[in-house]
Amino acid sequence: MREIKFRAWNVLENKMIPWEEMWSILGVTSITTYEHQHDSIGKTKPLYIPMQYTGLKDKNGKEIYEGDILYGNEDENDTVVYEENKFILQPLGDDSIFWEKSEVIGNIYENKELLND
Repeated sequence: MREIKFRAWNVLENKMIPWEEMWSILGVTSITTYEHQHDSIGKTKPLYIPMQYTGLKDKNGKEIYEGDILYGNEDENDTVVYEENKFILQPLGDDSIFWEKSEVIGNIYENKELLND
């Protein structure tokens, strides 16, 4: 059985935090409950962006989360996304490399320079 875990991107502090830390900060009791802030035009945006653990690890044993950037497909980096009730690699989709042969090299929030054009 796959372990259900999360982490969250803290939008205000620009840092990744474990889900447990978010719970202790905000008293969050539900995965869908997190505070929001309003931008300059009054539009609501989240303070925390949750990302789910895929249940998989890379070739170095590092846990792979939604939003991670993986290296392992020749010259392109792939991003982990949750789509149609499953985790896939973009741009590869279901025809992806073997997860266990790839390596987590960053994530879409802290390492935007690693994203393909």
